[in-house]
Amino acid sequence: MKYGYILLFFTVMSAQAEVYRWFDENNRVVFSDRNQLGAEEVIIESLSSYTPVSRSLTNSSDSDEENSNTFVVPNYQVEIMSPQDDEAVRSNAGIVNINAKVEPTLSADRNDQIILKLDGRILGQPSSSQNFTLTDIDRGTHTLQVAVVDKSGNLLKTSTPVSFHLQRHSVAP
Repeated sequence: MKYGYILLFFTVMSAQAEVYRWFDENNRVVFSDRNQLGAEEVIIESLSSYTPVSRSLTNSSDSDEENSNTFVVPNYQVEIMSPQDDEAVRSNAGIVNINAKVEPTLSADRNDQIILKLDGRILGQPSSSQNFTLTDIDRGTHTLQVAVVDKSGNLLKTSTPVSFHLQRHSVAP
C-alpha cells in the first residue's frame, strides 16, 4: 500500500510538469517533459477536464412508473407470417405452428409483449417470442390474431385476423 501512495504522488507530479518544444535535425516538432538545448517552454492555459452528468439511482416503484411514462410508444407493425390466410393445415395431432412478425423489435425498456388470440380467446400469457405452437386444436376453421400489449396489458397494435383450416384424419366408427 505504501508503494501505491508513492506511485500516486509521482503521477500527480508528472501531471503538473513543464512541457518543452524544440525542432529535431529533420526539422520536426518534438514535445517533451525534459528540457533540451534550444527548447522553449510551452505554456498550457488549462487542463482538459470532463464533469459527468449526475444521475440519481433509485429503486422506488414510483420513479419507475414515472420513467415508464416517458418512453415513446413505438409504431409497431404486426403480421402473422404462418399460417397464411385461408391455408389448410394438416396435422393429425392438432399441432399448429404460428410465426408472427413484429417491427420494430419489441421495446425491452417498456416491457412490451405479444399475445395470441385463437377464435377471439387469448391463449397463454404475454410473451416476447414471435413463435407459438398450439397443441390439440380441433379440426375445422379457426381465426388467429396476434397483438402487442404494454406491461399493463393495454393494447398497442393488432394484426389482421388470419383464418386457417385444420384438417385431422378421422377414423370412421
